[in-house]
Amino acid sequence: TCPLCEATCGLEVTTRGREVVSIRGDREDVFSHGYLCPKAAALKALDADPDRLRAPMVRAGDTWREVSWSEAFAEVERLLAPVIGTYGRDAVGFYLGNPNVHTLAEMLDPLGYNTAGLYSWVSLEPGFSGLRGFDTYEDLSIHLAPIMRDPRFQDLIVTYRLLGKYLFLPNIIENDLLQSAQDSVEDNTVGKADVTTDAALRWLDANGNGDKPFFLWLHYYDAHYPYQPPPPFDAEYDPGYKGTVDGSMTTIHYIYANGTGDLTDADINHIHALYDGAISFIDQQLGRVLDKVDQMNLTNNTVVVATADHGESLGTLGRWFHGPRTNYTDIHVPLVFRLPSVIPANHSIPAVVESIDILPTILDLLHLPTPPIVQGKSLLPLINGAAGAVHPGTIAMLDVYSQITYLTPDLHLMWDRNVNHLSLYNYLSDPLELNDLAAQYPDTAAKMLAELQDELRAIKFPNA
Repeated sequence: TCPLCEATCGLEVTTRGREVVSIRGDREDVFSHGYLCPKAAALKALDADPDRLRAPMVRAGDTWREVSWSEAFAEVERLLAPVIGTYGRDAVGFYLGNPNVHTLAEMLDPLGYNTAGLYSWVSLEPGFSGLRGFDTYEDLSIHLAPIMRDPRFQDLIVTYRLLGKYLFLPNIIENDLLQSAQDSVEDNTVGKADVTTDAALRWLDANGNGDKPFFLWLHYYDAHYPYQPPPPFDAEYDPGYKGTVDGSMTTIHYIYANGTGDLTDADINHIHALYDGAISFIDQQLGRVLDKVDQMNLTNNTVVVATADHGESLGTLGRWFHGPRTNYTDIHVPLVFRLPSVIPANHSIPAVVESIDILPTILDLLHLPTPPIVQGKSLLPLINGAAGAVHPGTIAMLDVYSQITYLTPDLHLMWDRNVNHLSLYNYLSDPLELNDLAAQYPDTAAKMLAELQDELRAIKFPNA
């Protein structure tokens, strides 16, 4: 495999003694299917370069000296240890190669699939999301300022957000233009499910009935704040409301700043109703897509998957929306598979699974191999009635790893790594997680923490 980045593409290397004669992509590789990037193509010239380094070098004053790999790693450990000891483990980062993963679109493209991703939020821009490999990748956001569609400005915003999130330096760039642009995006840019569905139907008309299979990824934003579904969904669940509170960003900002503050029970109920209305609007629009698949006679050989990236806490214990926490209301999301020729209808499975299980399940349904690097597990055995769990427990974590959570079929352990604090809930009997059981059952919490740490070590998670 290619050593230049974590994509580990397959190579066919022909040698004569120690001389590299040729390098080409390995068409049998389950990752790359013969793809060869310019960096890998240059490996032959790099190997023959008389000036290339052939051993690690360590600086000694103003000079460099050649050392063994053992000496080099010992030097790295010597220099890093005091940094981590003084500033903590988050003081050290590393750069992942490009790409460091293969997306489903990249896996299917060499197999002749038409691929498209239709989305409606700035965080899904390629530079921020890492979503690559689609033939068509289109932003359908409305009210997005023209400058936000400029790739150069998008890169600037992405860099700003990444610095703030992963380096814990939210004020690293004191730039009013950048900050106001980010605020403007959150306040004004929205996705509308009907706009997304209209684009999806056009794409299916152009690509769905050809000789090539297809992969279409749709992102619906409407269940995210601001909660402003169109009529009749805006009044479907609270038609008698007479107040002035709506689901706009003005309301969202007020709750972020004040909690419920002066909001009445009727106001809060109306916010819940708007959220439910937004979900119903998405349901209607997703139904249009499924109707189109039916009309094109593709139902029996088309895998449909519906899921979400997070839940919402709508006032439970003062928690609103979603944020730096892993409570059950934030991490419990739907997961629906449809393939009538394989999966029985109206079949619900009471198992805890992970979002990373979606990729290997899709590959399994397509009779394609799952790359060894994939950490998720195919859910097809569960779908087919196998007893037992796919995972001993499932893991969710914040993107800065400060809080990691572990779920078994009935219990939920939350581990706050910043203060090494454990919380334990029975989410079946207490789905709102009002009663922390960690003090009452310390042995259970300690056992689950040990299981979680074993799982993290198995996936080579740092400092597990």
